Amino acid sequence: MDSSTPVSHTINIPGISQESSREESLLSSIEGKLEANCSSVTIFKAPSEINIEGRNVFVPAKVSIGPFHHGAAHLQSVENLKWRYLSTFLKHNSSLTLQDLIKIVVKSESRLKKCYEKKFCSLDRDEFSLIMLLDCCFILELLLRYSKRRFKRRNDPVFTTPGLLFDIKCDLMLLENQIPYFLLDEIYEKVLDPREENMFLSDLTFRFFRTMVPGDRKFMGDNFVVEADHLLEMVHSCFLSTYPPVKTNDKLKSKELPSASKLKTAGIKFKNARSSKSLLDIKFQNGVLEIPPLRVYQQTEAILRNLAAYEIRQSGTDQQVKSYLKFMSHLLQSDGDVKILCRKKILYALEDDEEQIIENLKWIREQKESLSGTYFAGIVQKLNEKPDRSVVRWRRLRRKPTAIGVAADLMVVVIFGAAFFAAFSILQRRYK
Repeated sequence: MDSSTPVSHTINIPGISQESSREESLLSSIEGKLEANCSSVTIFKAPSEINIEGRNVFVPAKVSIGPFHHGAAHLQSVENLKWRYLSTFLKHNSSLTLQDLIKIVVKSESRLKKCYEKKFCSLDRDEFSLIMLLDCCFILELLLRYSKRRFKRRNDPVFTTPGLLFDIKCDLMLLENQIPYFLLDEIYEKVLDPREENMFLSDLTFRFFRTMVPGDRKFMGDNFVVEADHLLEMVHSCFLSTYPPVKTNDKLKSKELPSASKLKTAGIKFKNARSSKSLLDIKFQNGVLEIPPLRVYQQTEAILRNLAAYEIRQSGTDQQVKSYLKFMSHLLQSDGDVKILCRKKILYALEDDEEQIIENLKWIREQKESLSGTYFAGIVQKLNEKPDRSVVRWRRLRRKPTAIGVAADLMVVVIFGAAFFAAFSILQRRYK
């Protein structure tokens, strides 16, 4: 035998290729059925009960993400910017190609479509896949540029145009402006450079949104979910109260929450709970209603109403943000009510302008609904209980300096009189 002739060690077993083909076919079939049965809609349209005017808060101001608002004329400037972001994104990893990204999106197309509530009859397969690819890479590139200096580019309009970054942050928190998180995660894994220290995608996302959520930063970091359906769900997790709901007494008649002015007249005090962990950590004890501070700006309505709408459409939630909006709608029934909370710094703005805060919160008065059965129903019951009469009298006296002076004088006279008669009694017994 010629030693130069290579010897083949391959063993051919009849039927091996057919068995392998059958396994792949069965695997594909099972995966398809699992996907069909386990997949559920996670990205919704606004609830149907919201009126037409109220739907404006679900429309993005600067950037469209996903198919719901794709193609809107007022969003074209950032739509063009997405192509520049995609070009830069592809350069972060020399082994990553555009074809690699396209394969990921096309492979997940069926799963991606099932995440959205609405059927996209007007979108063909290529157009839908292009939207997913472009929007996904835009978000990832934005998160990288925001958190890491080496990824930033000169003359990037997102970071140099006043207010644009803030508007985009708000747009990425809208109910109808979401993209499935699993796609973000999968593509992010592909762009990572193994030679460098990389941050988790959830950490990048937290850094990007942390200034948009009121409350304690450590609490937010600990509660920021790392496995979510989309970005809005991750942000929503940071708004949840750290307090359990106050138990309600079913024997008591359900009463509604009086306005801030009426509560103040009744002797209830308001306190800025600045040390609270969450915006929803509302507490009432010893006649004091503690409410965490809320920064009020033009987009406050959009953010809070999108969070509440998410709760409505997502089954299994406590609807805490929706309960908060109802609670505040009862408190803030007039300009005077808003001013009471402004003066306690429970409501504030960077410009410290009361009139602007009043203007930006007029919408909340329209949300007045029953608080029965809500997350804060127990607190409402406690606020409606009759306070101790002596406490009420003392608070009324504290508001009237003259009355306090008279009360103090009377107390001195009583104490002096008691001391005098005690001394007189001792002297009588001694010299008797």
